This record gives sequence, structure tokens and C-alpha cells, in this order.
Amino acid sequence: MCVANLPGGIGLASDALSTVQAVHLQDKTVVSVENLTTYHDTSERSQAVLYLGGFPNSVRANFLRMVYSNEPDANYFHHGDLDPHGFLILENLKQKTGIPFQPMEMDLPTLKDCFTAGHYRPLTAEDRKAMQYPLLNPYREIFDFMKENNCKVEQESFAAMKL
Repeated sequence: MCVANLPGGIGLASDALSTVQAVHLQDKTVVSVENLTTYHDTSERSQAVLYLGGFPNSVRANFLRMVYSNEPDANYFHHGDLDPHGFLILENLKQKTGIPFQPMEMDLPTLKDCFTAGHYRPLTAEDRKAMQYPLLNPYREIFDFMKENNCKVEQESFAAMKL
């Protein structure tokens, strides 16, 4: 049986994940997700979705490297929180795996949509501090909007916003 045919996908503990030796992707899109809310919102059947639970542990990073070595031509995306720590997780993921992950729905239009819908939280001192990390320079425009509007988006559920 193909895992893609299982409703809701399949969950593997880190011990089990570390035993996987090869992966074949029918559809050439891999999406890592930071949090469980986003994972449950991801229903696109043409994607391989991996729930990270925050920063990727070594087992998940090794698994992703193995997938990438088998499927280097696939598209790799990361869907994380629209906050400074979500971008830190994305950059950490890229560094740990060597995979050129692209952000998914982690952009200024998405942030503005969430802000307009009232789906945001105020920034914390830790958020403002994290925005200063040089590693996050590519996201300055997004951070400027966050600072101007004192907003960030965590545990977002775009499905819930549409209700």
C-alpha cells in the first residue's frame, strides 16, 4: 500500500524514522511544518508533509537529508510561524540539512492578511531581540511590518480564518 493513500498520512516516532532507508516521492514537493496546527491544515495530497515540532532534531534532519539525496529535484518548502522564531527554525533547517528550503506562506502578503483578519499576537521582547540576528536579514521587510504593527502570527490556521 502506498502511504499517500492513507487518510491523514502516517506518523513515525523518531526511532522508527531513523530506520527508513529510502523514500520515493510520487509528487515532487516536500513540506516541513513547524507546528501541529499547520500540519493538520495541510491537506494537499500532492505533497509529502513532515511535522517537525519546532527545531528539527537530528533524526528528522537526517531523514530529510536522505530524502533530498534520493530526490534532489523535488521542491522543498517550510511552513512555519510568521514570527522571528519561525524564521530562525527555517534558517536552522536549511543549515542542518543543506536543503534549499523555501518559505511557504511565510511572507508579507500572508502576514498582512492575518493582521487584517485580527489573527495575530503582540510581539514580545524576545521576538524583538531575535529580529536583530544577522541570519534573519533576508526577512527585514516582514519584520518592519511586524514592528510597525506590533504583530506576529503563531500557530496559524488558515482554514480557521476562512470560517
